[in-house]
Amino acid sequence: MFKKFIRWLMKFHYRREVQQLIMQYKVAGSSTDRKVWIADYFNAQDKFLNSAALNDLYVNSLPSAPVYIYNDIESTKKIFEQFLSQLVNNAAINTNLLGEFMQNSQSSSIHSVFKEDVDIKEQLLEINKILKQVLAAYEKQTGSFKTMNLPRIIAMFEMFAIIVNRVAEGYLTTE
Repeated sequence: MFKKFIRWLMKFHYRREVQQLIMQYKVAGSSTDRKVWIADYFNAQDKFLNSAALNDLYVNSLPSAPVYIYNDIESTKKIFEQFLSQLVNNAAINTNLLGEFMQNSQSSSIHSVFKEDVDIKEQLLEINKILKQVLAAYEKQTGSFKTMNLPRIIAMFEMFAIIVNRVAEGYLTTE
C-alpha cells in the first residue's frame, strides 16, 4: 500500500514537471528571440531528461506523433557530432553540411525515429550531451564567429526541442 502511494506521488510530481516543460515549449515557440531555445528551454529539457520521468520508456508505449528530424535519432546524432567537430576544429559550421541538414530534415512518425529496443531516455541523452558540447564550443567563440554560428546552432536546438516535446506529450498519455 505504501509502495503504491509513493509511486503515485512520483507520477504526480513528474506529470506536473512535464506539463511545465510543454508550456515552456509553447512560450519558446512563440518568442521572437530565437536564442530562447539555447537558454531557458534547453536547461528545462536537460532537467527533464536527467530526471527519472523517462526511465524505462520505450517508443512503442508512446502514441503516434510527428517529429521534425534528420532521418532518425542515429542520423541526427551523427550530423550533430559533425557540427560539433566543425565548431571545435574550424570555429564555424560548414554551410554545405548545414544546407544538407536543413534540406533532408522532414516530419516523421515518432515510431520510425527511435530505436524500439533502446530506452528513449538513453537515446535523447546522447543528443543532449552533444548539444551541451556544442554550446560549450560556441561559448568559447568570440566576435564575428559567435554572430555567424548562432543561427546555425539554433536550428539544432529547435529540432531537439520538437523531439523532446513530442516525447513529453506522449509521456502524459502513458501514465
